[in-house]
Amino acid sequence: MAKALEYVDDGITICGYTLNNLRFADDIAVVSDSQQGLQSVVGRIANTSHRMGMYISTQKTEVQHIGIHPDHNHQPAEIDVDR
Repeated sequence: MAKALEYVDDGITICGYTLNNLRFADDIAVVSDSQQGLQSVVGRIANTSHRMGMYISTQKTEVQHIGIHPDHNHQPAEIDVDR
């Protein structure tokens, strides 16, 4: 997954560093400050995974929204994992 996420600017910035994923064993948590950024990172992971014969399990995948953006319309995020 490190290869899939090289040179990716989407994510959140903490102390000047861009963070877009947290990994533990075979799990990965993707973080972003926008739905478009999240889709970009997930798309890169899905593409790289498919080339290696792996697929994202939609049954085990969740989107969690933390915080409220003033312009957010409170609709659930839809992320495509079949890119």
